[in-house]
Amino acid sequence: MSFYGFGLFKEYQTRDCGKYAKKLGKILDFFPEDLSLTISKLDHISGASVVLYHKPTGKKIAWGHLMMMPGCCGLVVSTGSYVNPDYRNKGVGTIMHKIRKDIAGEAGFSCMICTDVMNNKPQQKILKNAKWKFVHKFLNRNTGNTVGIHITNVKDVDV
Repeated sequence: MSFYGFGLFKEYQTRDCGKYAKKLGKILDFFPEDLSLTISKLDHISGASVVLYHKPTGKKIAWGHLMMMPGCCGLVVSTGSYVNPDYRNKGVGTIMHKIRKDIAGEAGFSCMICTDVMNNKPQQKILKNAKWKFVHKFLNRNTGNTVGIHITNVKDVDV
């Protein structure tokens, strides 16, 4: 186990949704105890995958990844956020963002960074409401997408 980062997580763990369980249950019309989170370490890098499941059906509701920024053990990259189309426009993406931020805090990270395609309006709304700071945009020459870079502190502490 490393002294920082995702070494504190076992290869795979399941947990309940904690302080978000009731709200998720309400917006998804599920019993809170029927929802679970899995956190699994990514093999090839220092990172973790976070997945929200409906336990009775085994259906994935939403997921995303957290990866330590190479060369900086204080910065985590939030990437690959996705909400199953059956559960969109209910606030799941916002809650999953908060859950990933909490997990990053548990792992000892101070700051989070993410990229997003600038025409992804739902993601833009989540980032704006969560007070992520937009810092830069660029044209991804591989995809042709305009991509935004956003940053936030893991804990609400200004330096």
